[in-house]
Amino acid sequence: MYGNAHGVALNFHESLHWYHMAAEQDFTIALSNLGFMYDHRQGFPADSQKALTYYSKAAKKGDENAKRNRELIEARIAKQQSIKH
Repeated sequence: MYGNAHGVALNFHESLHWYHMAAEQDFTIALSNLGFMYDHRQGFPADSQKALTYYSKAAKKGDENAKRNRELIEARIAKQQSIKH
């Protein structure tokens, strides 16, 4: 709701709060959406490690989008690490 302004003003911090609450209850879509928020800097700096954690949890629960997004982050992290060496 808050993350895409459905019926309320856009508020990424509020969205983050509610997704964390739902993720604590192990809701797959909340886990995947948290991964997306951390991956795409929605309201705060990007955090690839947090995004990877949430995508991985959602992927283990069968979320196909989370699986693809996890693979993209893993490839991006591997590329960044190879550039550093």
